[in-house]
Amino acid sequence: MILILSHGQASVERGFSINKHIEVENLKEMSYTAQRLVYDNIQSYTHVHEVPITEDLRKSVASSRMKCEEYLEENRKQQMAISSQMKRKHFCDELEV
Repeated sequence: MILILSHGQASVERGFSINKHIEVENLKEMSYTAQRLVYDNIQSYTHVHEVPITEDLRKSVASSRMKCEEYLEENRKQQMAISSQMKRKHFCDELEV
C-alpha cells in the first residue's frame, strides 16, 4: 500500500508553466498579473462564450484605453520629477566642490 500526500502546490506550479507560456519580453509585472487574472477567470468556465458580458465589464473595456493613457502620463510625470531632482542634486554638488 502506498500513501501519497499532496504538498498543496500543484496549482501554483501549474501557474508557472502558464506564465512561461504567456511570457513576452517587454511585459511588466502588472501586465502579467492582469493576464493571469483574465486567464484564471476564463478557465473557471467550461467555454469562453459562457463568460457573462455584464454592463460593468463593457464600461471597463470602453474606458481601458483612457486608464492606460492616464497611467503612462503619471509615470512620465514621475520620471520627469525624478530627473529634475537628480539634475538639481548634481548642480548643488558641483557648487559645493
